Amino acid sequence: MTLYGFFKLIHVATAVLGVGAMTAFAVTARGSAAAPLPTLRTLARIAGLGLGLDFLTGVAIDWSVRGVLHAEWWFRLAAISLLATGAVFGYARRSVGR
Repeated sequence: MTLYGFFKLIHVATAVLGVGAMTAFAVTARGSAAAPLPTLRTLARIAGLGLGLDFLTGVAIDWSVRGVLHAEWWFRLAAISLLATGAVFGYARRSVGR
């Protein structure tokens, strides 16, 4: 397995697990029957870790191909959308409390 393949594997795994945790956070935080705060904090922590690892593995993928991807529009758009998602999720995490 190449370094690119390894980073891509980790990138996809963290993306799936991070989005799953964010979805679980959103579903369990809604309504009058919301999950207890410790559960929401744990889900928020896992989702935040997933976002951070996703960003780092994206940088590692770009590094493994010697910076070719950061000139592509879709790569820049993905990075910007990841940062925007992190900002919105950070607000949601702060509203639950640390």
